[in-house]
Amino acid sequence: MERNDNGNTIHEEMTQREKELIDALVEEYRETLIRKVNSAKLIQVNTDGIDGKFKHYAKVVADYYCVDVDFMLSRKTRAHSVKIGRQTLWWLCRTGDSALPHSFEQLAIQSGKFNHSTLIYGVRYFADRLSFDKQTLIDTKAICNLLGFTIEKVGMNYTTKNVLETVSA
Repeated sequence: MERNDNGNTIHEEMTQREKELIDALVEEYRETLIRKVNSAKLIQVNTDGIDGKFKHYAKVVADYYCVDVDFMLSRKTRAHSVKIGRQTLWWLCRTGDSALPHSFEQLAIQSGKFNHSTLIYGVRYFADRLSFDKQTLIDTKAICNLLGFTIEKVGMNYTTKNVLETVSA
């Protein structure tokens, strides 16, 4: 097998270059997504009240996980990226400063006619997952950043705080 000056095989070197390229592409995609969301914030989000906020949250979460909003809110799939997207959305709608004044039943109806107990389970599962899954925490922080919130650990749980309140405190 052919080796380069570092002692690595050419295949290993190509793999490292590919990893660097993929990392650069992912970072570029996230920056593009942040620019799109920030430009969308200039448009009035609350055209139809709280429902507008829910739709905005759903759009940002779906875009982050690269799925369609309708597909994310459909009951037809349990794929990980879709499931974690739904749970992120539900957690955002029930936690801290990002919480909407909806009951679980109302959120279940807006989320595609899920049973309210599915939402309760999803929010609890997601809250537990934030404590032990580093990637979920990183993704949730990025999504909250796109929505204008930060995440803070309070006791054993995480909650959202409005960025403006965090800066002025």
